[in-house]
Amino acid sequence: MLCLLRDDFRQTAESQRRDLMKTMNQVKESRDAREAWLEKMADDFAATQHAKEEVTDSRFGLAHTMYEAIAKVIDHFQQKLGDDEEVGACLTSFGQQITIRVTFVGFQDPHLMVFYGTGPDGNEVQLLQHTSQVNLMLVPVPAKSLPARRLGFKLD
Repeated sequence: MLCLLRDDFRQTAESQRRDLMKTMNQVKESRDAREAWLEKMADDFAATQHAKEEVTDSRFGLAHTMYEAIAKVIDHFQQKLGDDEEVGACLTSFGQQITIRVTFVGFQDPHLMVFYGTGPDGNEVQLLQHTSQVNLMLVPVPAKSLPARRLGFKLD
């Protein structure tokens, strides 16, 4: 009987040792995987920062390129307006239709477009949009005063 208990004890101890070794290997693998993941994230972050610096320093960032395209479209639209009309933008992505009187268009590379103007109630508004979501319908709005205000753009 004593021999049987010793064998059971040895088997239990061996089983626990195997389980402990398995857990230790999993922890080590997990630690190695975590370190590899952290290293990859650091490399990705460094690459992103480098790309961001290149785009920000570049004259041809996405927002700048979009700004130039929007400027050309607005300029062409303004040429067709009457003397008593100004550029308005109809926004429909807020669950309702809102028309703003556009007074200035700006951007911040790499992906931010900013539209300044006045809302229907006359209060100043700023619309911030990611370049992938810019969606404006240009509409003529009655001029607040004559001569009608025109948007000017400085394009390099």
